[in-house]
Amino acid sequence: MEIPANGKHLDVDIVGENLQNYNYIINLAHFKGHAMGGFGGVLKNQSIGIGSSHGKAYIHTAGRTKSPDEMWKNGFAEQNDFLESMAEAAKAVHEYMKGNILYIDVMNNLSVDCDCDSNPEDPCMKDIGILASLDPVALDQACIDMI
Repeated sequence: MEIPANGKHLDVDIVGENLQNYNYIINLAHFKGHAMGGFGGVLKNQSIGIGSSHGKAYIHTAGRTKSPDEMWKNGFAEQNDFLESMAEAAKAVHEYMKGNILYIDVMNNLSVDCDCDSNPEDPCMKDIGILASLDPVALDQACIDMI
């Protein structure tokens, strides 16, 4: 299903159709490093995690294609365009849910790599704690500040 994004790169965010069945979301993320995003927390979880396969392709290509096959053939967007697209997708979900989202970042066994990496580095930091907020930007920033 498509929801409005109205961003610089994305006119829509493409998410799983069942999003329309929810009144609220609890966005629970394992905070860690990420090769393309720099870090992965609730913002990455909300954009890439809620995106359908076509939504993931649309974000990774900064709006060039909605086709996962085309994404792999023609490559990803430039770094800044990808990051802006992730922010646009996360904002689209936040606005679609009218702010009815609780954001939680779990900061344990922190690695410089994401769980999505096929061969991630071993964790280099132990448990820091669990942080929560209604503001996803403030939450991910607090995690960065603590690291």
